[in-house]
Amino acid sequence: MEVETIQQSEYFTVSPGKFYKTFLDSDEHAIFTGAPANIDPVVGGSFSVFDGFATGQIVELEEGKKIVQSWRMEEINWDESHYSIVTLTLYPKNGGTLLEFTHSNVPADKVDVLAAGWVDYYWEPLKNYFASLN
Repeated sequence: MEVETIQQSEYFTVSPGKFYKTFLDSDEHAIFTGAPANIDPVVGGSFSVFDGFATGQIVELEEGKKIVQSWRMEEINWDESHYSIVTLTLYPKNGGTLLEFTHSNVPADKVDVLAAGWVDYYWEPLKNYFASLN
């Protein structure tokens, strides 16, 4: 299977600590995505987001700085044994957070839909959610 990497950068108007906690909290994750989420926010913990559309495990955590997860997509003909790696690195910038995002080991035929999906289903909803908190 041919694989590729998605890289994106986004700016959020909250601290890295708030971004980190929001991304890993089941209740807040469900609020900003509008879909059920179950996240065990510890290394080795499992997660299921978008009502089981994506599942995986937390590989590495650095509080307020970095989240690394293995990801598997259930509903877009993703091979049962294949996992990709999602890395969110958070940097403080101008009173907010610069997110450097990498999604590696993505099946090449899924790159376009997933790259757009991160923007449409994560980054834009997160920006709207954080704006609603102010």
